[in-house]
Amino acid sequence: MLFRSDFDGSGHVDIVDVTLERRALIGLPPGVNLSMPPREALVCPVDIFEPNASCTATPTIGIVTSTADLTVSTANLEDQSDSDYFQIQALETDMSCACCDIFCLDEDYRFQATLTVPLATDAYELCIATTCGSLGGNCVTVAAGASQSLTLDFDGSCSGAPDDKILFLRVTPIGPATSCAAYSIDFSYTLGL
Repeated sequence: MLFRSDFDGSGHVDIVDVTLERRALIGLPPGVNLSMPPREALVCPVDIFEPNASCTATPTIGIVTSTADLTVSTANLEDQSDSDYFQIQALETDMSCACCDIFCLDEDYRFQATLTVPLATDAYELCIATTCGSLGGNCVTVAAGASQSLTLDFDGSCSGAPDDKILFLRVTPIGPATSCAAYSIDFSYTLGL
C-alpha cells in the first residue's frame, strides 16, 4: 500500500511504502522480516490412559458405584485426530431394593456421564454404550467451557444378584483442538429411577 508522507520535515511530499514507514517508526533496519513465523503444531503431553484411540484399546477409567460417584479429570485430546475410548465399571454396592414395582422384585439404575470441556478448545462429542462397537448411537456435543450429560437406564432386580455393568465411552474433538487442557467426566450410578 502506498502512502504520502513528509519524512524529513522539509515540506517535500514523498510517496512511500507503508511497510517502510512502519519500519522507520519502530526503528527496524531494512532487511528485517516483519512477518510472523508459521504457528507450530500444538504438542500435548500424553495422558495416563494412552493408548486409547480405538475399541481395541479401551483402558478402564475407573469404578462408579451406586453409593459413590466418580470424577476423572486427567485425560486430554492431543489433536483433532485423537479420540479417547474408555470402559468403566458401574457396580451395585447398596444393599436395598428400590421397590420399583408393586411386589418389590424390581429395581432400576441410571448411569450418567457428564463431560466438561475445557475453554480455549473446540467442542467435544461424548458417546456412551453397553458395547464398544455400538458407540455412536447415544452421543452429545458439548461446547468449549460447557458441561452436558448422557444417561443409560437399566432394569435391575432384587433377586440378590448384583446389577453391575461395564460401559464404554468415547470422547472426540469436533474441529481442531487448540488446547492441551484436560477435560473432566463425572459419573454416577443411581438406584431407584
